[in-house]
Amino acid sequence: MYYVEVLYARSRLFWFTAMALLVAAIFTYFVTFPPPQAHVNNDGHDVPFNAIVVLAGFFAAIMASILGATLNRDGSHLAYMWTKPIPRERIALSYIIIDVATILASFAVVCGVCSIVLAIPPQNHLTADASSGIVLARALAAPLMLYGIIEVTTSWLPTRLGAAGGIIWPIGLAIEALASINLPFPLAQIFYAINIFNPIAYLGLHGHGHVQLMSDSPLPFDFVGQTILALCIFVVSCIIATYNWKRMQA
Repeated sequence: MYYVEVLYARSRLFWFTAMALLVAAIFTYFVTFPPPQAHVNNDGHDVPFNAIVVLAGFFAAIMASILGATLNRDGSHLAYMWTKPIPRERIALSYIIIDVATILASFAVVCGVCSIVLAIPPQNHLTADASSGIVLARALAAPLMLYGIIEVTTSWLPTRLGAAGGIIWPIGLAIEALASINLPFPLAQIFYAINIFNPIAYLGLHGHGHVQLMSDSPLPFDFVGQTILALCIFVVSCIIATYNWKRMQA
């Protein structure tokens, strides 16, 4: 059972890595051998570490949306899966662990590829600052939260909803936009509350001299508190998704 998810996640990670390497190869080629009219400064730059993890977090969120709805995906096979002498919670947990490991691996792939490409001019070097640790945590928390939200909204559905990972992006952007504008009471308060559980709101980019994962969307707490909240929502979502899934009728 879990091996099927391993194969599914492995194939997605393979193509994800292949695309990352292809884009990196094209970028490296044009930087190393620019067109005659192009002027590329290859003498060295300070590369912000925060910018790399922000980029990696965004693409990890794409991987999370691809892997989401894991428990919902095998709805047609529950009658067979649940005949095994294995607790349903253990089956769900094995699926979630495989997906989380794949999301983290995709994050590492983007970080590694970016670091390698940017290190080709030997004068380049990564620069971190005091906020790099929490930015890294946020870059990991946001895609994990997105994965958890997809799981909890699809795990209890008897019909397959593989498109949930794609649907959540426009819905999340719409909720974030509605929460940011001055709507009359009580709509403003309603969308503010909904936006707290909107993973897209935690992926916003914000830069003042350096890039950070920060959102202008209305959210409670400060940057650190929002990161902790995103991780908590991820954990609770996975627990609720497992509970909903195990109570389904095969």
